[in-house]
Amino acid sequence: MQRIGAFQRAGTGLYKAAVLCGNIPSLEFAGSIAEEGSTVSYVITGKCLGERYATCVAVCPVDCIHPGEYQGQEFMIIDPEECIDCGACLPECPIEAIVETEEESPEWAKVNKELTPSFKGQPQPTPRPANDPPRKPENKLRG
Repeated sequence: MQRIGAFQRAGTGLYKAAVLCGNIPSLEFAGSIAEEGSTVSYVITGKCLGERYATCVAVCPVDCIHPGEYQGQEFMIIDPEECIDCGACLPECPIEAIVETEEESPEWAKVNKELTPSFKGQPQPTPRPANDPPRKPENKLRG
């Protein structure tokens, strides 16, 4: 184990959050992410495909949510390398298209990761009102 600043070891997203927040204390000892064996990234699932409310973007402290087109439909992804697992986005999605862990939706976690390079740098869309009815009948607004 080595003495390091909190989150500096964990990739750009966590380091970026530590720099932005400025009040994250140092850890005396920390192992590597590989040693911890867990994934720390929220995932946007297929519920977002063709819906894209984009209400999650404004609350993300590290700007890790990006828009783009997937399978000919508008979509959003969470960059797993930058997500700091803060949870701010989770309650913002009116159709609950975001899950807390990659393990909850491994297939969409893979899609998020694969699309990240092409979605990064895209202009952010104007958010839809959270009370706008879903376009897909299988999606329901949060109750």
